[in-house]
Amino acid sequence: MAVNGVYIVLGEANTVVALLNKARRQYQLSHQPPTLEDTEPLLRNFADLKEVLNEVADLGDMNPLTYLSPFLDVIKAQNTNGPITEAALSSVAKFLSYGMIDANSIKAANAVESVAYAVVHTKFIGGKSSGSDECVLYKILLVLRSLLLSPPGALLSNEAVCDMMQSCFRIVFEQHLSPLLRKAAEATLSDMTQLIFTRLPTFHEDARHPYIRKLVSEQLWSFCFCWFVFPLSLNFASVFVTLISRLKGVPFFDFLSESLSRFTVIRKVFGK
Repeated sequence: MAVNGVYIVLGEANTVVALLNKARRQYQLSHQPPTLEDTEPLLRNFADLKEVLNEVADLGDMNPLTYLSPFLDVIKAQNTNGPITEAALSSVAKFLSYGMIDANSIKAANAVESVAYAVVHTKFIGGKSSGSDECVLYKILLVLRSLLLSPPGALLSNEAVCDMMQSCFRIVFEQHLSPLLRKAAEATLSDMTQLIFTRLPTFHEDARHPYIRKLVSEQLWSFCFCWFVFPLSLNFASVFVTLISRLKGVPFFDFLSESLSRFTVIRKVFGK
């Protein structure tokens, strides 16, 4: 990791800290209840982070969670407003786009799992304008897409990927949101689904997995054969999203795991 990575984290930390201090001053001047009193622990986390960063020259020598945790705590905090949460999400998106999480690090898997959990469970105080709230939701989509499509995204667990895609689905089907945001969520789902299918050759079946045992016992080949006869050039993302959107009462993770497992098995049987 280049030395500049330290300065990138410091710059993003200063931005979030400035917004936290600004919000606290505004609440004090308006004589409103101290709804942002929980910002003190958040500010202390950033102060501790700055002390650590001043002692290191390379982020590669650090556990990624050391510099990610203060930002993730802000994202999960209930008493922060939209602009603060948006800034923390933007910081995480920048870390991912700059490749600051090394996929070869033994700590990378834990780091990406923590990022996925925090973003899926984002909380903030809604503003007077729905547009400002939608900016936060858009940043959530941006981080989820960047995380899954990044090299360390391959280390995410099935459960984490499921939660990420479910978050996108919730935005797609929220009728009170703007059409533009919902279209952005659809595009994010399409990119994420396409990536999952491009990684099919790297998947390995586990005979002990309950979904594989269920597949063998029920002999549900019809669904698999439909996937097999489709040309490989078919737009898997569009078909997959359409099928998912029509499901009612079927857990998404069950459908995702079974469909991927069946498609992998049928390709193996026919030597594809």
